[in-house]
Amino acid sequence: PKFSRSILRFIYDSLFGVIFLVPSFLLNAHFMHHSKNTFATTRDPEFFEGTLSHRQRICYFISALWAPFLIIIRHALITPLSLFSRRIKLISRTRMTYISINSNFNGSIVKFKFYDSLLEIACFFCSILLTLLLFTNYYYVFFLYILSMQILLLASRFRTLSVHNYEHQNDFSKGFIAQATNNIDKKWYDWLIAPVGQRYHLIHHLHPNIPYYKLNRFNAEEQC
Repeated sequence: PKFSRSILRFIYDSLFGVIFLVPSFLLNAHFMHHSKNTFATTRDPEFFEGTLSHRQRICYFISALWAPFLIIIRHALITPLSLFSRRIKLISRTRMTYISINSNFNGSIVKFKFYDSLLEIACFFCSILLTLLLFTNYYYVFFLYILSMQILLLASRFRTLSVHNYEHQNDFSKGFIAQATNNIDKKWYDWLIAPVGQRYHLIHHLHPNIPYYKLNRFNAEEQC
């Protein structure tokens, strides 16, 4: 139910999203990754154009190392500047607000709601506080944040590269089943890389309304 999703979203933002500067509005465009009309096209925020080479995959993977610094800049600098410049605000909304690995994705097609604005303000204050800690005896908190986010983002990008083939772009007839693989459930350590059911990626695409934590049970029932 929509009400339940709103409650879960609020809990996530309160306990994790704002503190770690990864608010839930980053995923507001994720629904376009599940639409049959936009999947594997330039309107899909979570898809690369063309087949990825090994070099491109490596570059995407290691870019997680400097991503936490960009996250801080986005919230601590871009957010206040967007209040005084329409151009910066436009760039922020279209290129720096939603999780996107597609260089052609334009975030302006996604609605930014009042709740999202509140999250943006909260993240601004948290990012300022985190930066100021560098000049105190608690400077290590800043580096712990950077390290923890690097680990999380490296694991996330490894999962992303593992559960997508990134081939046959812009050709849905070849793309949907072929692109959304289901191969993160073969090794004993897979639950570390893709916890709470995220390793059942194909099922997630075929049945996007099933919560992640129920995918393991659903997969077991399907195999019976």
